[in-house]
Amino acid sequence: MKNKRVGSVEQEVKVPAWIQILGWLISLSAFAVGFWHAHLGLKQFGFLSSQYGSFVIAGLILMVLIVAYNRAMLGVKSAIYFYLICALFMFIFNMNSFYPTYLGEKLIKEDASAMKDTLTKYTAKLKGVSEKQDGSTIKTIGILNDIKESLLNEIEGTGINDFGPKAQGFLIDFNRMAGSDLSSGSETIGTSKDLAAKKNRWRSKLDAAIRNWYIASNPNLKNGAEIITANLKLDSVNKAYAPLLENIMTDTATIDLSNPSKLKQVVTMGQAASQFDIIGKGVNEFLAKKDQLPKLNDEVNQVAFPPTKELGRFAHTISSVKQRINKIDTWGIIILCLFIDIVVPLAIYFMLRGNKNNEEFTSVFKGRKRNFTHND
Repeated sequence: MKNKRVGSVEQEVKVPAWIQILGWLISLSAFAVGFWHAHLGLKQFGFLSSQYGSFVIAGLILMVLIVAYNRAMLGVKSAIYFYLICALFMFIFNMNSFYPTYLGEKLIKEDASAMKDTLTKYTAKLKGVSEKQDGSTIKTIGILNDIKESLLNEIEGTGINDFGPKAQGFLIDFNRMAGSDLSSGSETIGTSKDLAAKKNRWRSKLDAAIRNWYIASNPNLKNGAEIITANLKLDSVNKAYAPLLENIMTDTATIDLSNPSKLKQVVTMGQAASQFDIIGKGVNEFLAKKDQLPKLNDEVNQVAFPPTKELGRFAHTISSVKQRINKIDTWGIIILCLFIDIVVPLAIYFMLRGNKNNEEFTSVFKGRKRNFTHND
């Protein structure tokens, strides 16, 4: 290694062979970990139309990295730049492996929370807009909605083939106030799934009756029918999906992240977002810009809602890291990848660099050797 000056006498400091071997073992171990996670981070690109294509690309990066690192250790100073470029590639693709693996479940829960907040916020906002349309009918709409919910709860609570006495009473009250002629009829219910389907059918019937009453009561109200219809639909979506989203947020079961787009939790969020967008598309043209519903699946976005549908893909990782850059767990993954791909190999490089015998440095462009050892 470099000569160390003691007074006027220069002494050559040599690194023991076993330390050099240990140093290389440490660096190669870091390279091996980086190679494996680079392969995992590259899988989504589908190189060579094969699941093994990522091994080829990660292997190419690894081989160039090791050659550059070796040349830098032997004294080719400019080789360190080639090493750093390869290490940067390793770092990026390692992030695309570590980030979704260790934060995937948390990201899914955060998406569920965001979807629930969006439904709650814009349901209340659209309700406020619809109330401004005609204050004289809001009280009646509120009463009709209360009767509707009581009727739906009674249907779910009884679980019988036909309406019970209380449900019949609620339906009579509803028909009288809404001017509708809905009939309870008779439906066979074999399972809880049949009961849920019956409840959903009646929700649609009752919402339609409320809308028809509103239109009939306010024939000259500009855009009122569209806004009240959107309000009822969004309220129904919120009530249908809020409990499901809450369950995703609080569920402690381990989630299999091997195929995020097909996860039940992700599919549920996608369905809620799709319903939200359909309502927004139908009503936004009638609303002031400040009151419009946002488009969750905007064509200009690389990552549509829920973002975790693209979990493990490069675009999602970059986008999510940028959004969560102020989170400690995000920095934990960044620091881990930096440590494996850059800090460990560079630490060994600075401790072992140079020729072990006589500080001979080889030019990156010429093959001749230059001896920088000072002789007494």
